[in-house]
Amino acid sequence: MAANDPEAAKAGMAAWMAWARQAGEAIVDLGTPLQAVGTPGPGDHIGGYSILQTADDDALQAVLQGHPHTAWGGA
Repeated sequence: MAANDPEAAKAGMAAWMAWARQAGEAIVDLGTPLQAVGTPGPGDHIGGYSILQTADDDALQAVLQGHPHTAWGGA
């Protein structure tokens, strides 16, 4: 996100926060932003986390609908 222009960063944060409002109480810990970890290059690894809690896998899949990272290729 640091390399994004300010408008793209603002849009990305708005999408993230909209999803977080939708996910509601399933979010135990919203976590930290993503950042590159390790050596840059093919197969880069991204670090970050959120902790979610749901009754079962079906409920988890419902919470993940619309998550901003699902719009990223390969996410």
